[in-house]
Amino acid sequence: MYRSLAGIAPASAGYGTVTIAPKVSKTLDPAAVNASVATVRGVVSSSWTRHTAMPCLDGLASVVTMQVVVPVGMLGEVHVPLLGEAASKAVVTVREYRATSSVGSSAPRARIVWGEGSPPSTELSWLRSPPQVQSKAEAETVLLQVVASELELEVKVAC
Repeated sequence: MYRSLAGIAPASAGYGTVTIAPKVSKTLDPAAVNASVATVRGVVSSSWTRHTAMPCLDGLASVVTMQVVVPVGMLGEVHVPLLGEAASKAVVTVREYRATSSVGSSAPRARIVWGEGSPPSTELSWLRSPPQVQSKAEAETVLLQVVASELELEVKVAC
């Protein structure tokens, strides 16, 4: 389950790089998955929930929320699922938690990293390179290369 539905797989020897590419269907179950893998570098986790028919300005949108954890000393290649839609229809927002987990701090604000005409953000400490579109198995994803992060991602598509 952790390899297919949660999408956790080593991309280099000793989990120096991990790929997180969850398989999320727009219509088929499951509607949520939560998995983690203990590696020599720490625990990698991937969880996601699919919400369909969320109201938006132009109709209804499909929404996927993800939480991923990439431990220190590991590079993560996170493939954000777009539910079969084109990347041009997607907006990906991210909150990063580990860097702001000090006592008394407020929750980090969401930042758009893909979509709505915004240029890819390179000022985020956890983002190794600008987000890019990847085509895999006839579907597009937004690829985020991240380092040592605890992220909450939300992708809205087809609205």
